[in-house]
Amino acid sequence: MTLAVAGVLTWTVVSTYGSSSGLDPARGLPTDDPCAVVDEQALSRMDGEVGSWHTTVYSNGCNWTVTIADEPDVDLYFRRSVPMSESDAERAEDRGSEDVPRDTDEFYEMIVDEATDPSYLSDGSSVLDTEERALRYGDESVLVLTEVSYGLSSGAGNQRATLVVREGDVVSQLSFTLYSETTVDADEAEDLITEMVADSFFE
Repeated sequence: MTLAVAGVLTWTVVSTYGSSSGLDPARGLPTDDPCAVVDEQALSRMDGEVGSWHTTVYSNGCNWTVTIADEPDVDLYFRRSVPMSESDAERAEDRGSEDVPRDTDEFYEMIVDEATDPSYLSDGSSVLDTEERALRYGDESVLVLTEVSYGLSSGAGNQRATLVVREGDVVSQLSFTLYSETTVDADEAEDLITEMVADSFFE
């Protein structure tokens, strides 16, 4: 975000798809509609439509199906999260998670690391190239462009662009993955993301 990044979503305490009734969001987590982050005009330009949305105690987000760089049916994923409480972090570590971040700085670095070195890599696949570019959203932000090879003779792989933003106690990410031979460079990826979020994301 779908393009869910594996790490953080595995240690959410309560999650639901659809109604958010009965959930008590963690302190500092925005509760407005996460699907409104990409506005209707941007979605229309990308032939986009909402696929699903989620809400948990520590995060909420949305994903869309869009056309990017002439590639149709691309998953565009957004998630905003806050670090876990001390008690829940300890509980997660007791259940096998390693080094659950307790503060926003550590949490931000973890999300950036996951974008740089995706945790869903399978046997035979590898990260071919990664480029990071600091941007001007929130208190701190970075665009990460990562190229992955599946290790097949056909040369199959993907290219993933992720914007990670720290704003106060909230860490947000917006990402998309291209699976065809079409690729974008960092300038093109920044232009695409700026077009998506300029009117509604971290104004």
